[in-house]
Formats: sequence, C-alpha cells, structure tokens
Amino acid sequence: MRKSTSFLGLLAGLFSHISIATSIYRLSHYFFCKRLGPISKIFYALNIMLFGLDISPMTEIGPGLVICHLVGNIIHAKIGKNALLYGQNVFGGDGYDSKKGWYGGPVVGDNLTMYIGSKILAPVNIGNKVVIGAASLVLNDVPDNKVVVGIPAKVIKDNNG
Repeated sequence: MRKSTSFLGLLAGLFSHISIATSIYRLSHYFFCKRLGPISKIFYALNIMLFGLDISPMTEIGPGLVICHLVGNIIHAKIGKNALLYGQNVFGGDGYDSKKGWYGGPVVGDNLTMYIGSKILAPVNIGNKVVIGAASLVLNDVPDNKVVVGIPAKVIKDNNG
C-alpha cells in the first residue's frame, strides 16, 4: 500500500500547478538562452495567463525553486538554488543591463526564504541563507546568514537555522 501511495504522491507532485508553472518558466528561459525570443515570450505569456506568475524569460533560477502561492509574483533576478517563496513576492531592479546587478535586477544566493508580500526592488546582492520577513522591502545588499524585516528591510538577527 505504501508504494502505491508514494507513487500517487509523486504523480500529484509532478502535475501540481507549482510544478507546471516552474516547467513553463524553465522552457521560457531555455528558449531565451537559445535566442528564440518569440517562442520564449509565448511560454512567458502562458505562465501569466494560467497562473498569474510573471517570471521574466531572462531570469536565472537554480534548482529547488518552490513558490507556495503562484499568483502575484513578479521575478526579474538571478537566484541561486533552493529558493522558497511564500507568495506575492517581487524581485526587480533597473530593468536593463548595468554594471550593478544582473540585467539591472537583484542577484540572490542559495537557500533564500521570502515570506508573503516581501520585495527586493533594487539591483542589490542578497547572500546565502537569507530570510526576508513578510511585507519587507529590501533596498540594500544583505550579507550571508541574515534575517531581515521592515520597510526598508534591516538585519534583525543571524540565521543560524
């Protein structure tokens, strides 16, 4: 019985709206990297129409992305592996290729946790193992292993967990 239950759980996970939205983003990014802009934009628009999820095709996200609530997220950044987004998160910057940031957007390390409604709105660098509290607004660089909260976000403690 356990084998069938775990198999059904695997199927449910593979065909969940979160997995489908992530796969659509990955296809959009793949075609962007292959310089097939029109095809990339089709997948980009599909994610917006189906899930309300706006992930720029030029966004780079490592493996392990989990978005708990898809609607209302806007992502234009370079993000490392194992990012956990709780929903209505925004990553954005200047919107162009500049000396600071990545295509004018934030550069985020591995193992990021962003609680609901938090935003990173500048071409900043966010370190590894950073936790951004709910409804926080990050406008400055954040070093590794920190917890930040507030508007504008400030470091409140080290992230030892």
